[in-house]
Amino acid sequence: MLLRMATRNLTRRPIQSLLASGAVAAGMTVCIWMTNFQDGSWISMLDDAMRASAGHVVVQADGYQESKESDLMLEGTDALAKELQALEPDGVVLRRMFIEGLLASPDNTVGIAVNAVEPDLEKGVNQISDKLVEGEWMTPGKRHVVIGKRLAEKLDVTVKNKVVLTLAADGEITGLPFRVSGIFETGNVRTDSFFALAPLDIVQQLLPERSEPATQVALQLEAVKAPSDLIERATAAVGGEGREVLTWQEALPEAVAAAKLDKSFTMFIWAVLAVIVSVGILNLLLMSLFQRTREMGVMMAVGMRPKDVLRLVVLEGAMLGLAGCIVGWSAGQLLTIPMVTTGIDLAQMQDAAPVSNVAIDTVIKSRFIWAKDFGWFAWFFVLTVLGALWPAVRAGRLSPVEALRHS
Repeated sequence: MLLRMATRNLTRRPIQSLLASGAVAAGMTVCIWMTNFQDGSWISMLDDAMRASAGHVVVQADGYQESKESDLMLEGTDALAKELQALEPDGVVLRRMFIEGLLASPDNTVGIAVNAVEPDLEKGVNQISDKLVEGEWMTPGKRHVVIGKRLAEKLDVTVKNKVVLTLAADGEITGLPFRVSGIFETGNVRTDSFFALAPLDIVQQLLPERSEPATQVALQLEAVKAPSDLIERATAAVGGEGREVLTWQEALPEAVAAAKLDKSFTMFIWAVLAVIVSVGILNLLLMSLFQRTREMGVMMAVGMRPKDVLRLVVLEGAMLGLAGCIVGWSAGQLLTIPMVTTGIDLAQMQDAAPVSNVAIDTVIKSRFIWAKDFGWFAWFFVLTVLGALWPAVRAGRLSPVEALRHS
């Protein structure tokens, strides 16, 4: 009975009903699209950053995380890598050296940041290998270097040209000639202008006083999330004096903090949007109530109880909310599809917020965040019902005589 009456009341005022349910649909569409884009893009960027410059478990020299001094290095890293590999045989263990130096050509000399890596292993996790515009990736054991396109322009070199890498470490200045094997372009001006990669075993020759040096030894897994006990097992296996064992969140605090700040700001926007939608629904339901005051007086005069009037108004609000939620949820998913398959190229924005020395994919894609999407469905439906409560309570308190006199 109430369902039929609610349906009749909504359909005979189609414009008001469409406005109310449309407000819910529009708000939910925006929130779902933003959630899928924001969370999806941050998951991708953090995953890229983690794989390119950290790992699910990161072992570094004690104090390096705070100071970032290039002289703070681990030694005996071959054995350390084997110990980490034993913890997760299916994982990938990478050794990296982060160091600053000078790269010189016959025409120029540029101060750069160098990542010395194990070429074969790094190729599988670092997106720079996919961003080569000239040449090829490095070969282990050869004096190859991969540099950014803008750096190549500054040095006036191209593929197969020779350059000299000079490092200052342990109180000595040492240098070796390298051949440019590849040139990459990430879209980030700083990375493309002042960044190079070279084979770890060759760069280690520039530090003859150290045994198998590396800045970090990182264990990476295929899954985004590591087993909950992995950091404890790693600390027990390889932790000790002179070493610090970190999760990727601890190793990349700036990236994690940026993600949290961005999400906090977006949550504020969502809260404002939810309030606007709620006020809009409340306004429409109150207008409808005022227009139907005499009608409700007639219903109560013929025997309809006040609590049934209250239920009727709440039911109408719930039906409007449900219709708007279904349409908004579906529209949000449809708008997300091209963002999942194609994405947006943010190459022009990379200069404003670069991630230092990490090749973040400039094509940002969304992901379907199903848990949050269904959460938005529930949230907006509840908001609609709550928005209908005030006019429902007001309607339930009407007296038949006063309602019939309403004009």
